[in-house]
Amino acid sequence: MSPWLFLPICLLAVDTVWGQPATKPVVPPEAAPKPSTKPPKTQPPAASPQTVEDGNWIFLPGLDGQRIPVPSDLWKDFLRWQATQQAPPLHVTSVSLEGRVVGDHALLDARVEIHVQRTGEWVPVTLRMRTGNTVLASPVAHRGPGESRPDTRIGTADDGFRWWLKGRGLHELSFRLSVPVLQEHPGRRLQLDLPTPAAAGTKLVLMVPGQPLRVSTRDGHGQASSRTGADGTTRIEVHGVGEQVDLSWRSTAASNNDTVLASSIAVAVEPSTDTVVLKTLQLIRVLKGQPETITVDLPEGYQLLDVKGDAIQDPQIDPDEPSRVHLPLIAGTTDTATPIEILWTLQGELPASGSQLVLEGFLVEGARYQTGHIAMKLLDNYRSTRKLGRFVHRINVRGLPRGPNLTSLFGDDVTSAWEILRQPFRLDFDLLEIKPRFVAEPHLFLKLTDSSAELVIDIPRAQVFRGAIEALEFHWPDWTNQGWQVATGDSPELEFRYDETNQKLRVGLASRQGSADGRFAVRFRASRPITSDNDLSLTLPALLTPTPPQPILVVGRAINIDTEFTATTENTTRPLSAQLKQSLTLPEELGDYVVPADNYFRLAPGPSSFRIHVMRQPRRISTASSVVANYSDGKLLVTQQVDYNVEYARIGSIRLMVPRPLRDVPISFRLQADRIAEPIPLEARPGIEVGTQQQIDIQLDEDRLGSFRILADFELSAPQVFAIASVAIPIPLLQSTDAAFGSTRFELAGGGGIDAVLDSASWKSELDVENRPVWRATGSPPEINLALRLSDLAESHRFTVPRVAITQVIQDVERGIAQAWACYHIQGQVTTLALRFSAGARMSRSPVFSWDGQLLDSDDFRQTMTPGGGVEFRLDVSRFAEGPDHLLQVDYHVSNRSENGLLSSRHSLTAPQLAENVHVAETLWQVHFPVGHHLLSGARGHASRFSWQWQTLHFSRDTTQGFERAAEWLNIPDRSPRLPAISEGNSYVFTKYGPPEQFNIRSTSQWSFVLLGAGLALSAGLVLLYIPRTRHALTFLSVGFLVATLSLWLAEPI
Repeated sequence: MSPWLFLPICLLAVDTVWGQPATKPVVPPEAAPKPSTKPPKTQPPAASPQTVEDGNWIFLPGLDGQRIPVPSDLWKDFLRWQATQQAPPLHVTSVSLEGRVVGDHALLDARVEIHVQRTGEWVPVTLRMRTGNTVLASPVAHRGPGESRPDTRIGTADDGFRWWLKGRGLHELSFRLSVPVLQEHPGRRLQLDLPTPAAAGTKLVLMVPGQPLRVSTRDGHGQASSRTGADGTTRIEVHGVGEQVDLSWRSTAASNNDTVLASSIAVAVEPSTDTVVLKTLQLIRVLKGQPETITVDLPEGYQLLDVKGDAIQDPQIDPDEPSRVHLPLIAGTTDTATPIEILWTLQGELPASGSQLVLEGFLVEGARYQTGHIAMKLLDNYRSTRKLGRFVHRINVRGLPRGPNLTSLFGDDVTSAWEILRQPFRLDFDLLEIKPRFVAEPHLFLKLTDSSAELVIDIPRAQVFRGAIEALEFHWPDWTNQGWQVATGDSPELEFRYDETNQKLRVGLASRQGSADGRFAVRFRASRPITSDNDLSLTLPALLTPTPPQPILVVGRAINIDTEFTATTENTTRPLSAQLKQSLTLPEELGDYVVPADNYFRLAPGPSSFRIHVMRQPRRISTASSVVANYSDGKLLVTQQVDYNVEYARIGSIRLMVPRPLRDVPISFRLQADRIAEPIPLEARPGIEVGTQQQIDIQLDEDRLGSFRILADFELSAPQVFAIASVAIPIPLLQSTDAAFGSTRFELAGGGGIDAVLDSASWKSELDVENRPVWRATGSPPEINLALRLSDLAESHRFTVPRVAITQVIQDVERGIAQAWACYHIQGQVTTLALRFSAGARMSRSPVFSWDGQLLDSDDFRQTMTPGGGVEFRLDVSRFAEGPDHLLQVDYHVSNRSENGLLSSRHSLTAPQLAENVHVAETLWQVHFPVGHHLLSGARGHASRFSWQWQTLHFSRDTTQGFERAAEWLNIPDRSPRLPAISEGNSYVFTKYGPPEQFNIRSTSQWSFVLLGAGLALSAGLVLLYIPRTRHALTFLSVGFLVATLSLWLAEPI
């Protein structure tokens, strides 16, 4: 039976059994053994089925674990057929080639032995053997079992010759080939493809005319040997050719002509970051002969990039010696008068730091004279030292030849020069890398939004002072974990690479920067997402430089968010100086972002880690109002300025409420973007009415964010201002519906001798930067209750008060009646001045004023009520004599200034106040208590001018020297106040710097003091009587220590 029928029979049998129910197979009882009644066990999968043999049957396991019977003879035939199918159909045992070179081709007799593994089958054989123009020069002869015939099917060019063989055993094919021989100056080359896989034994025997020859084969294409013959030929044998014959040979016989050459080279060595380029201009002069080819030995380890010359043809590289180049010359170009000019360009790898750079080569074969020069150009970050030199010596750079072609070849940046005396020369350099030194101060601009953080890294001024750099490195921890990405499209000239191991971002520069390149700049952007409302970690990079820099960090936020930006470690940031802030230019990326004034930092060296919290915010508006009024010719010109500060969202229009008194008054509105901008007019559209007010809408010139102001100008009529009394002129104010005013400021400008009077309870008076009086109120008052009056003469403000002495005699402690004298030492020219008593001062009679000892008549002063309920006296002293020093004395009587308690009384003493713009240097208070009353505690903010001194058996209170008499303390030249002499009672003196203020003290009566002392003594006696443990020396020491300690703070009562 044919083996081809075994497999279908087996498959048919298996398919038949699988198609039947799981029952016992139908076989004759005497032939088929009974299968076991036990359930079959499932076998694990294996490479081949596990069979069970039982006589003439083989039981194979099925897919469902059933046992399938198959005849054993049929199964054994199938296994034998399967073994033949797995083996290769043939293999080539040997290839033998033998022949000779005839002209430009070689005639080879080929003999190929093939062992066929299949029986009765046609097996295709791919012989190849068709390289280039190879042709079959004879019929193919076959010897061996079976048959053979050519393969006429269409195949690929790589298949070459193909043949069919039939019959198991060893077959031999014999034929002759004509193979072209390639001309490769100065030798020849033979190439021929052989069958694949390679035969076990390959051999080539070739007879080549000429001797002696240098023979070589390509790597992996056999071992070649040669032997000269008697007939002038050379026998070449190659064994172990493999899959291709690749044989080269050339003649080594000496040239018969007497060619004499002279060579001169100029080598420019141009190192770069990782390569060395040799640009060489070689001049070869033919001194004698007519050479057809010039052979040059190039430097070892360099690759030929280009060679140019008008007298040379295409260069031919020697296959045996790649560094040896043959240059065929163009006929008629070997004139002895004109040198042959050749320009070489070679490239090699730059040795690592500490290795050697070797320069040699450009040796011309057959040249008698060979000289030249070498110009060395080194990188800024390398230093070279000569280690070895042969046939060379160093010369001055100015000694290099400077011809038309050599000037451009050498250039102007030559560091060292050498002269070649003869060939073969050699020059070895030790290369040592110079560690670069450079400075760079990064400017980091961080942009925060609710979804991302973007970092602009700008290095505006970087400079290399020694060596050279090709890249900048940033230490950037947690780059990957935080999701940073570089916007490479914005900086295409830079190359970015992040090293996960070292956590460094390498930024390759567009060009190498050295000390001669001056300053350069680097700028790129990186961003990371913000996906959580919780606190996030943010790490900023540190530029690695020889001297660690301290970067500048500016943090900006989107207009619709607020941020919390804190450093995770102390001393990471410090505020940037105001001078650097002014010199810093923010990038365009921060144009629409909010950069608070306190978001400018100077970072410490090294990476900086921060915690950020981004919070989305609604639009927030704050406003403040400032009113400037100008009184002129019975009119009050009012300009109300509304300052807006808009945050987190832009605003395109504003809304104001116009009060009823201003409805019929023309109002013009203007917008001022900043303090120095020119205001631009705006139009207002009337809106809805709310109560007594009407809303108006004002469209802005553009959607605005940040600070701007709206100016509203209107005019009010005002009555004439008289000198006797103040004239009330209420000013209604516009109100903002976007946000209530935080404060309202008022200023009367250009009054022309008119003063403004406002309620001191609501309006606080202050001085602006130009010492002009202004008033300020909190909130949004609906109107300004303004009162105008004639102001003092200009001379009234041109005086100072060095000292003020106030003497208060408390006549009745129970009712708080006190007689007081206030004396003012005034320096300067004075015509008018004003004194004001507070609203709480209750005077039983009008004060008595005297100027330099002369009483003022009722016509010399007038009394007015202030808006706060106080009393103001305006004095006219212009009729008195002028002088540099004056004395103003005020005699007044006040009552109800005491609050009585069980053991002590509280006294609130008052004094007349000068205008706030009058400078008062020092104030003295002298207080007299009646007999039987003593001071319990002094006034806060005042220094006591008395002390307790020990007198024989007790302490005594003495007034500090120089403060006993108020008249002497004032020390006014030729002036002395008239104060009564008070000898009875107890007197206490206090002083303070500045004008007189509210003076609050406490006093106690003598009987209260005695009662308190007796009570304490009785309590102490009872304690000692009923608590025996207290009868100890430590008790008295503790009491003494307590009394001494309390006396430090309560000196007067103790």
